[in-house]
Amino acid sequence: MKFSNSLLSIVFGFVFLSANAQLASRNVGPVTTDSVTRVINIIGEQFVKTPGHYALSIGLIRNGKDYSYNFGTIEYGRHTRPTNLTIYEIASVTKSFTGILLAHAILEKRIGLKDNIQQYLPKPFPNLTYKGIPITIEDLATHTSGLPKFIPGLNKDLSPDQLMKRYEYFSAAQFLNVLSGIKLDTIPGTKFIYSNADAQLIGIILAKIYHSTYANLLKKYITGPQQMNDTKLEIKGADTVRFAKGYNSKGEVMPRLDWWRMTPAAGYIKSDISDMLKYLQMNMDEGDTAIKLAHQSIFDMNEEGAQSIGLFWFTRKSAEKQKVVYHAGGSFGTTSYYEVHPDQQEGIVLLTNDAGAVTENELKILASLILKTGK
Repeated sequence: MKFSNSLLSIVFGFVFLSANAQLASRNVGPVTTDSVTRVINIIGEQFVKTPGHYALSIGLIRNGKDYSYNFGTIEYGRHTRPTNLTIYEIASVTKSFTGILLAHAILEKRIGLKDNIQQYLPKPFPNLTYKGIPITIEDLATHTSGLPKFIPGLNKDLSPDQLMKRYEYFSAAQFLNVLSGIKLDTIPGTKFIYSNADAQLIGIILAKIYHSTYANLLKKYITGPQQMNDTKLEIKGADTVRFAKGYNSKGEVMPRLDWWRMTPAAGYIKSDISDMLKYLQMNMDEGDTAIKLAHQSIFDMNEEGAQSIGLFWFTRKSAEKQKVVYHAGGSFGTTSYYEVHPDQQEGIVLLTNDAGAVTENELKILASLILKTGK
């Protein structure tokens, strides 16, 4: 059974209200950390009992403390509960990391937001202009370049397994070769069009200007300083047993996003709740100039539930007029949602190993309900 978005709101809202009612009936008094945990446990168990869902891992930071919760199973039929060290593909949440790497490059004056991307490419790309207006770094970072969502394009005649096999080693050079044949039909910087190619191209450019790899930049600026040892592009050896199998809406095991192995900046990172809690804490600190720059609103929009976008980070104001920055991700077999409230010093991350049609919206609903608990 699949729920519509409106019904999901009602279902989870009912669960949320029922949980609070249970707490009140037990005379627990004011909502405390323990009572918030009871609410989350009720919500989490309800989520994984819904057909089409398997595992759910939640990380929460509130009042200066970290909390984590794990539900369901990382492999259908085996009842293996996830832990804080269960590794998931975080897919497009990778773009938020790319935004922070770009912020560092800007602050180090290696690159400028208004720069024409042509100056960072290995050969002329006259096609990357429209009516004489070129694509800039800012256009890539705000998804206003006009580039298509996928390079190479998705072939609907191929299964996910076939796509991954065909493009597993699709290189940056091949990416640029396809890019040279793209024809723009929109003035860059004027219209939001979500594109994985935007982030992939930023990753290629960052690797060029630093004479490094995306993996090394990730380690230098983010995962190394934050001691996020399980946040990597490749999971190998003994760590593979911690990898949650991903499923589509039919319960079929799905392949990982190996076609982004050579151009990883759009969606190739893997992580676990333990590390993502560290990433939450990192992104709460807007005293860090790179974090503040990455979160800064650049382009006003009304897409993806956002009011604006920064360096790949979506932003909006909460009901209390507080800043919210967030990103979601979806692979063939996983869904993730990451939300930070820097002004209130709280945040939440949810990781699951299914890619149902409405799973992302469900995670957003869960995040909202959890963050409202006790307020």
